[in-house]
Amino acid sequence: MKAESEVSIFFALSIFSNEKFKADDDRLNYQSYKELGLICGQCRELVFFKQGIERVSHFSHFRDTGKDCPWRTESHSNTQSSDSFKREQSLQEFQTKFRWIIEQGIIKHQQISESQLREQIKKGQKLVSTYKIDIDSWLRWFNQNREQLGNLAKSLYQSNELVSEENQIILLNFVDYLCVPASEDILRDILYYVFGLLDKEISLNKYLEEVCSKVIEIIIFAGWEEEYEIAPIIFKGIDHPNVEEKTPKGQIKVEQQTPKPIKLENEKVGVNQVEFTDIIATVPMLLRLTPGEAGYKLVGLPIKLPPELTYDSARYIASNLGMGALGYLNNEVARIKGGSESMIGRYTRRDMIDALNALITGIKASQKIDPANVLISKNKLKAYMSQQEFYSSPTDQYYSFYPLASVKIIQETESIKYSYRLTNFGDPMALIRANLSSIQTWVQRLNYNLKNYFGVKKPSFDEIRQYLKDYFKFKNCDLKVYYDNGIFFEVWHQGKLVTKQLITIIDPANAEKTYNLQSVNIARNIQFGDNRIFEKVLKCNNILDSDLIRFAKGQLSKVVDKFITANEKKLVGKDKVAQTSKVRDLLGFGKTSKGFSNIKSTFLKFIRPFSNESEVNRGKVLNLRTGKTLDQHSANELLEKMTANWKEWDRDKDQTIQLGGIEVKKPNPGKLMLEVHNKISDYPHLDQLVWGDLIEVWWQLTQEPIGFRTSSGVILTPWSIKEDRVDIWQYRIKMQLIDILRDQKTNKGEVTTIEAHLQLSRKRLREILDTVYPNWQKQVSEDILRHLDALENALELAKKAAKL
Repeated sequence: MKAESEVSIFFALSIFSNEKFKADDDRLNYQSYKELGLICGQCRELVFFKQGIERVSHFSHFRDTGKDCPWRTESHSNTQSSDSFKREQSLQEFQTKFRWIIEQGIIKHQQISESQLREQIKKGQKLVSTYKIDIDSWLRWFNQNREQLGNLAKSLYQSNELVSEENQIILLNFVDYLCVPASEDILRDILYYVFGLLDKEISLNKYLEEVCSKVIEIIIFAGWEEEYEIAPIIFKGIDHPNVEEKTPKGQIKVEQQTPKPIKLENEKVGVNQVEFTDIIATVPMLLRLTPGEAGYKLVGLPIKLPPELTYDSARYIASNLGMGALGYLNNEVARIKGGSESMIGRYTRRDMIDALNALITGIKASQKIDPANVLISKNKLKAYMSQQEFYSSPTDQYYSFYPLASVKIIQETESIKYSYRLTNFGDPMALIRANLSSIQTWVQRLNYNLKNYFGVKKPSFDEIRQYLKDYFKFKNCDLKVYYDNGIFFEVWHQGKLVTKQLITIIDPANAEKTYNLQSVNIARNIQFGDNRIFEKVLKCNNILDSDLIRFAKGQLSKVVDKFITANEKKLVGKDKVAQTSKVRDLLGFGKTSKGFSNIKSTFLKFIRPFSNESEVNRGKVLNLRTGKTLDQHSANELLEKMTANWKEWDRDKDQTIQLGGIEVKKPNPGKLMLEVHNKISDYPHLDQLVWGDLIEVWWQLTQEPIGFRTSSGVILTPWSIKEDRVDIWQYRIKMQLIDILRDQKTNKGEVTTIEAHLQLSRKRLREILDTVYPNWQKQVSEDILRHLDALENALELAKKAAKL
């Protein structure tokens, strides 16, 4: 009988990373379905991984999933077996996790309690009962129209600047998975919640789009990016623990290559990674700081200690954790009791148990452990760990690398900035009920935006009021800012007050040093994964064991701070940056705290409407040598060239640049494109001026002839591309005439002719146009004709000035 194998399920897709996995991928293990969210590549239902023993490794559907999937066979082995139960592969366990993340997102972003969430769901249930709403029809629609829902989600995500392009793809996976049959109970409660928010009779025909938009909005609010901030470390497969190696029948066993870390001196910067050894809470660990896309990633490998060091490790841990170490010590006693060795090092098992029990008794009696003895134990542990070469285990998943945190090293010290706190004096649900989620997002990000905008300067009431008025741009809404023993602002929608907030300005910890800073500073910004990572590493049986987790995080923070302090001069120094190929990843650009991946994603996002990927008639960026419109490849090349020269350009020029006659602080390339987007949106009449300034910046950075063709056909070129004004105006006239010539329908306007055409005189170019395109002056837009006239006038003035 044919088994469901890789032949039938061709691949599994991770809804958390959008990465495709085949069953022969050695990163997979029995828990991968939960860690990665593995779904069938065909039906999008959850599947689990089965390690090959008597046949090849493969994916299988759970017993209650994918019943109509064409990739599912009728074999007995195509469903969950006793093996999967033994390995604790549970569909319900994943669904519980999926529901928990959504609900926590609602609670956090809607600023409600768990009980309020339950009350809102109950309210929706009552509405369904009162108005006899057919909830089952709604569920069927979501299940049968997943593609239509995905298209709606795509359009909403693309219009939401807070959702990165990468996360849009992942969020679409979440929306899709919410609609599979296995998620019906979760979707039902979300619909109840949405119905409760709308608080009216809901019909499928009339309110379909509104309800769908609300459901999608909830997925955005769920905070997936924060929840899985450590996911890229796992998904890239670099430290994902391998499964227990077995030799399936009929397969050739391949020798497994276990990763060998690079041994470096403590606190030393290496080309690839840096290593430390330390005891984190109850676990001796090898820690690695490895350069990543946006700084360093911190991963840890639990270390197996020999039995003779059991008491020393227990005493050292107990000295740090006190009563918190009792659970660990009791486990050690139980482990030794169940051991098969009669001797543990120089101790018998009986002696070891007695010693540990004495330690436990002393802690319970609040007796302090002798510091001298603790130091002896610490030195013994340190000596052992410093002499070993450690490997991740192919047979025990616990002794494998765990992603612990991401470490971002940035140039601007955040602690010198003033921070801001918002206190809500109104109804926390008013914005939701008024369907003003965009304003709610604006309010939620206001404290962060104020901090970035004012930085080390403490703003006055008038400055904050002006900032709020400048950046509050919502239709049908009014903003009132006033001072009443504090700075308040109110948002009114259609004559109703929807939110009232108090802004509190908090002084920085080292405000007295604000104006005596070095030109470059180091800030620590350690972002840890969620508690589940620490529970797994520390073998916590109780999620409430938060003290142990906090202690572990504190120790890791000290390790990272020690590394940064020891290497501060190597990473950055006064008026200089480190001479390393990784400096871009470590420091970003100028005074930004964002890494290169965020900069790149923002840059590409806001340049896309002006590239050949967009049909929007907003003008296009083009290469003046080839006449080709910017595409994805050339956009990446442009960014790389800007990146390579950014530091020198930023250092040599003033700290501000002109965009449409308005001075803006020098941002990084991503924020530069965002500034352009904002300026064009706010001041559309300055479109040509803004782009004229931008391509001038690009020329200074890259020396690449990047121009801009406006929506009316006017060609803009960088001002500095020619040395004197006469050449500038002649060049601009020629480029405009060549562009018109290329636009006609003959074969004489090929891309390869631009350089040749530039060698011709203006008079000759006009003659060619009159010959091959006789009516060109009647066909092109009035804007182009006026532009050409202005260029000719400017050329004549430049000639006269040159003669003087």
